[in-house]
Amino acid sequence: MTKEVEKNDCFSIERIELTYPKSKLVDEANAKALLISLRVALEGVFINHFGSEIAEEAFERTILKSDEISTWMKSNYKKACQLFIALKRPPQSSVCAQLEIRSKFREC
Repeated sequence: MTKEVEKNDCFSIERIELTYPKSKLVDEANAKALLISLRVALEGVFINHFGSEIAEEAFERTILKSDEISTWMKSNYKKACQLFIALKRPPQSSVCAQLEIRSKFREC
């Protein structure tokens, strides 16, 4: 990944690290609570896309696997699983300007 960023000359990597996005408020991984929250937030999107019967079945099946998902979450929560990359854009170079012009041209 670093080679790709450095190759295009539009950005430089200021910082790169693996992070641990574990909540500082909760010690236990509770998949059922997480799945219920996701259902509340996303149920409308699922119903619009798949229909109410399929959405209902998908959420119900997922809730039934919540114990298995909780076990997986508990065994993996300390592993670094999020890549953080801070990029810095140098003053406008001709290569970056050409890339921006091409991308705007494609949008038309």
